[in-house]
Amino acid sequence: MKTIGEEIKEWQEYLTSYANAEAELFKLRLIDRMTVLFSALITKVVILAFVLVSALLASVALAFWLGDTLKSLPLGFVIVSGAYLVLLVLFVILRQPLVEKPVLSLLLELFFSKPHHDNEA
Repeated sequence: MKTIGEEIKEWQEYLTSYANAEAELFKLRLIDRMTVLFSALITKVVILAFVLVSALLASVALAFWLGDTLKSLPLGFVIVSGAYLVLLVLFVILRQPLVEKPVLSLLLELFFSKPHHDNEA
């Protein structure tokens, strides 16, 4: 028969082992979520880079076309620049509902949702 001291020591070992396992599980879940976050971020950055390059080239082409149509190349570039300034003002005015809230919702969903890889009941 085990003594109370042996039982306490055995329970202490079980609890220490459990705490270590929980700490490792937390680290693995954190790594999993950070990996998902960074892969999504990298994907979005690459897509954004392609969109920006395409938009830049389309803007230059539009400016040249407008300049040719209006017989004034500088005027074509001024019109395109003015359109971008209007878009910038709209973006600044609407940045919270268009950018901040969706990004916050995405991050909250990512960090507080149940990981896909868990096999817990």
